[in-house]
Amino acid sequence: MDDFLTEEALDELYRFSLESTVWFGNRYAHGRLGALMQDGFICPLLMQIAEELRDALPRLIGNRYPLRQMWGFKCGPQVPADVTTHADFAAVNVNFWVTPDSANTDEHSGGLVVHDVDAPLSWGFDTYNGRQDLIRPFLQRRRARSMTIPYRQNRAVIFNSDLFHASDAVCFRPGYENLRINVTMLYGDREEEVHHPRLSGLGTAGVRPAWRSAAFTRTGMKGVHSRVSCGGG
Repeated sequence: MDDFLTEEALDELYRFSLESTVWFGNRYAHGRLGALMQDGFICPLLMQIAEELRDALPRLIGNRYPLRQMWGFKCGPQVPADVTTHADFAAVNVNFWVTPDSANTDEHSGGLVVHDVDAPLSWGFDTYNGRQDLIRPFLQRRRARSMTIPYRQNRAVIFNSDLFHASDAVCFRPGYENLRINVTMLYGDREEEVHHPRLSGLGTAGVRPAWRSAAFTRTGMKGVHSRVSCGGG
């Protein structure tokens, strides 16, 4: 979904991300900086976006899936591909980018890779969220296919949080203002799924996949093109 936010909201959020002092989560590999909602990555504008998303996407999120977590990450200028493959603990994942496109040296990368295979329900959080030594062989056994969404400022990717996904290779220009900034909002809980008889992906033809929202099951869905208006805040 391109043109996700109004220009006013995008500018305000980029400025907040640049000037905020909440980026103290430096325990992540490859020099990435993280900031969680409970640690300060929160402001009236972010909450407005989160609430308006529920109204703008009633079949995907709506009132059924409350906001459970929100964070931002800064990374770059160089991060290899396929080093962050994981699934999340929520129902619906909303990921969007705010750094200007001029910071990206490769317009075909820097975005998100989403695989068509769910995290097994039997795996705990520490496994499906971080065990690369188990995730990669599992994806190979399942013959996972993937979709790569290139980086664009003000582009949002909305998908089933159970699907394994990872940041694509990052090659951004030097300088703090050029760090790749992504915002993630997680709605609902993974354990709320009530129609999860099998996993999505290979070998489940004809079976309703494990989408968190019924709207995700629509064949040929091209996305929701409503523009979220979030000026002010």
